[in-house]
Amino acid sequence: MGAIRKVSHPGGSVSWQIDYYDPDGKRQRKNFKTRKKAARELQMRELFPDETKLRDLKIPLKVLIKKYKKFHEGDRGFKKGKTFALASIEAYFGADALLRNIRYINLVDYRRQLESTLTRHGTIRKASTVNRQLSCLRHMLKEAVEWGMLAENPFDKGKSLNRRENNQRTRVLSEEEAMRLIDKAADHLKPIIKCALWTGMRRKEVLSLKWQQVKDGLIHLVKTKTDRDRVVPVTTDLHNLFGYLRNAEGYHPEHVFTFRGQPVKDVKSAFAKAKEEAKIKDFTFHDLRYTYATNFLRRGGDVATLSKILGHTTLQMTMRYVNLVAEDIKKAASVMDGFGSAKDKKDQPEVDSPPRDRSFSGHVIQFPKSRLAANH
Repeated sequence: MGAIRKVSHPGGSVSWQIDYYDPDGKRQRKNFKTRKKAARELQMRELFPDETKLRDLKIPLKVLIKKYKKFHEGDRGFKKGKTFALASIEAYFGADALLRNIRYINLVDYRRQLESTLTRHGTIRKASTVNRQLSCLRHMLKEAVEWGMLAENPFDKGKSLNRRENNQRTRVLSEEEAMRLIDKAADHLKPIIKCALWTGMRRKEVLSLKWQQVKDGLIHLVKTKTDRDRVVPVTTDLHNLFGYLRNAEGYHPEHVFTFRGQPVKDVKSAFAKAKEEAKIKDFTFHDLRYTYATNFLRRGGDVATLSKILGHTTLQMTMRYVNLVAEDIKKAASVMDGFGSAKDKKDQPEVDSPPRDRSFSGHVIQFPKSRLAANH
């Protein structure tokens, strides 16, 4: 049985050393940057004392893919997110490709192929799409190591292959745009849009909302995208909207949002039509969430509370939804006025005030009750 010990080096750096005996009885010591890597290596040495046997394993990619599917096909998002990735991986490397022959350079070539091949819509793949497919392959090879099917993960042989993602959208609806969108939306879509604007809930969370989830002034969400339960406060306007829906013709005893007596499962076509008639471009249903987040902060809400309402795991994720318009940034300069300035104003040079920039109008929505709450 081997051991793992922490080793301190001059300069303050540390490494993790595995100490074990090989099949010939010779003591072996090897250092690794992290304890995780050291533990994994020691485990492999114990499972396969004769390293040559592990290196000689001839396991094809298709065997790993089959086992990976068996263990993970029940995971949330597997069918939608990883099925395509696995098909792409198998097509590129080949079903009969031996795992031991996959090198770091092959991973680099695979990324290059993903980036250079157009999607079925004729567009260039986003960095996030490429990263998700690489992440699937990395995780699968990691599992192969843990299952004793591979000696080491080729991803560990070089720097990270992930590309920097540009997820910083700042598109939010102005008040006038919000009113236009709601006005042009179909009757069954109007309350759905309002609920998203007043709660910041995701589309799936809104459409699947049931009456039993609405109680004590809160919306109780379970099995969310992050697998964490959370609660969302019900505003006065939303409370009135729910009351209207409960008393409206076609009221459903279980589902909140319905169309012709049936739960609404998709609003893609209806939302696209409403945007077209309202002449709103570059806007998605998810951007209603950005609009909520921006206006929550604009109206005095704090980031920590917003993070809990949106169900984010970190504040950094919440900050992506903060849309500061140009005027806000300009106003922030006044915070530092007077810092380090000469006490004697006569020592300071006089300068002309810069002309006011009137080319930018604040692109942030305000929701008066009297307007949005009307015409449920």
